[in-house]
Parts: sequence; structure tokens; C-alpha cells
Amino acid sequence: MSTLKADTIQNTSGGAVTLTNQEATKARVMYDHVNTNVDGSFNISSVTDDNTGRHQPNFTSNISLGFSTVVSSPNTSSGQNDTSVRGKGNSVTTQNTSGYLVLTYTSTTALDMELDASITVGDLV
Repeated sequence: MSTLKADTIQNTSGGAVTLTNQEATKARVMYDHVNTNVDGSFNISSVTDDNTGRHQPNFTSNISLGFSTVVSSPNTSSGQNDTSVRGKGNSVTTQNTSGYLVLTYTSTTALDMELDASITVGDLV
């Protein structure tokens, strides 16, 4: 058995390595909507606070249309609540290469969450 040890793996041009027949997380963010604070992120340039229960994470590097999946899990101190992830512009069917819209609520009432963790899997543009 061989052991590979490395601090950085790059392609021959010095860029990111291409994964063959695999997918990996292309973006992630932990967002505190109550205090409008990003607690940790990867490939997220900013988060726009649109309104109560509405925020939009914006990608640093755009994601390819039709080839991405966003999973979001909102939580408050009272427990887990409901969420809806949509394309920017509030569309449930149209993706946007530059980010996505997160709607959080309890029952039918919009609510800012203390923690909303989301990941994006897909291809970069």
C-alpha cells in the first residue's frame, strides 16, 4: 500500500485539479441571519439580507446552470424550521449562476434563523 502526503495538489498549470467522474462541494456557507453574520464559507463572496426570512448567498466563482444542487438546513434555538431554496428572483425552476435565494419560515411566518448551513454541489463555470 502507498501513502500520498501533500500540502497542495494542483494541475500542471498550477490551477485546481479536475475531478474525473466525481462531484465535490463547490460552495458552502454558515449564515447567522439574526445577526447578519457569515460564520464560515467557501466560494461565497457575500450574503445579501433581503428581508425577514430571505437571504441570498452570492458565489465567488459562478456555478454552471443545470448542474448544481443546493441543500440548506436552517436552525433556531427552538429547533429546526422550514426552508426553501430557489433561484435568484424567487423562481423555483430557474437557477442562477451567481447565487441562490433562501427562504426560511416556521409554518407560514417568515423567520430569520440563527444558523442556516447550506452546501452547493455541481460544476463551476
